[in-house]
Order: sequence, then C-alpha cells, then structure tokens
Amino acid sequence: MSEQNHRVVLEKRNRLEIEGGVLHVHNFDSSRITVETSYGFLDLFGEGLNIEELNLEQGSMSVSGSFSGVIYSESRGVKGRGKGILKKMLK
Repeated sequence: MSEQNHRVVLEKRNRLEIEGGVLHVHNFDSSRITVETSYGFLDLFGEGLNIEELNLEQGSMSVSGSFSGVIYSESRGVKGRGKGILKKMLK
C-alpha cells in the first residue's frame, strides 16, 4: 500500500472529493462508480452520480449526485460480494 496522501470528503451526501491516490476509474454509470485507489478499490453508490472532475496525474476526482454508499475493498473480487449485502440493506 502506498504512503501517498489520500483523503475522501463527502459533503452533505451530494458531493464527494478524493484528493490523492486515484489511479483509475474502472466503470461508472449514474448509480455506481468503481475507482481504483492506492488504498484499494472504492465503490461509490447512489443516484445521479456524475464525475465532475478527474485528474489522474494528481490522483484526484470530484463526484456529484445523491450518495447512498461508499465502500472500500482490497480487490475487485471482494467488492462483488458486498453488492448483495448493500442491496439488502437499502431495501
């Protein structure tokens, strides 16, 4: 795991800022964004999600929308299992 600074700020559940550590956006749509960071994979869940800014050189991004969940996992395989649990919790 990298020692790079990494900060995630969620403001009023409608804007999320990640400063440092963003390596790659694996997939995104209006309800889910999967980001690879220097601290593992980060899944963002919600409605109307939109990537406002993305700067891979600085490792930062800004996302707007209505957030319902933010989950870290060590690998992409682990995040798949958590999806069922999240769906059950949100019903």
